[in-house]
Amino acid sequence: MKKIITLAAAIVCAAAAYAESYYIATVTDFTGAKTFSVVTKAEAKEIELDIKRKNALFQKVLTEIQNEFKKNPEAHKGEKFYGNRLKPMTIKLSTQPFNELEKAQEKAEKLQAHEDGTDVDEKDAKKKPKKLSDSQKLRAVKEAERDYAVKMFGEEVVKIIEERLAAAAAAAEEPAK
Repeated sequence: MKKIITLAAAIVCAAAAYAESYYIATVTDFTGAKTFSVVTKAEAKEIELDIKRKNALFQKVLTEIQNEFKKNPEAHKGEKFYGNRLKPMTIKLSTQPFNELEKAQEKAEKLQAHEDGTDVDEKDAKKKPKKLSDSQKLRAVKEAERDYAVKMFGEEVVKIIEERLAAAAAAAEEPAK
């Protein structure tokens, strides 16, 4: 009787292991912005492969842009090179898998809201905002402008990387002549 119960428990555990598990993937882009999404192990591997491809081109593209800035300083007058503020993309999976998709999505949404700063409590909503001095306001404006410039620079780098990946994929599909 104990053998049958043990065997049944083993079968239930094996079935649970084969059931679809969901993970929360935290993808950090070149500018450091994080996005949270719900993925399976297979989807996570695809995302990881895509990130590896992009990271392989990342440093080459940055070097080319930096060389362009050095060669043609007149063409880039007034522009700054923000390559030192960018870093390779990363992906991290949650260590605890979710068996239910809805619970995983709910958790990912909460994490994203926290990252975006949109998860305001009622207590926080009732608080009066701090009054900033003129120098603090100026510093905040400059920081926002720099963050926007870094974001735009990062988007340009991503655009170049994606163009090169698409060209490489097209070249690989084209039969050798």
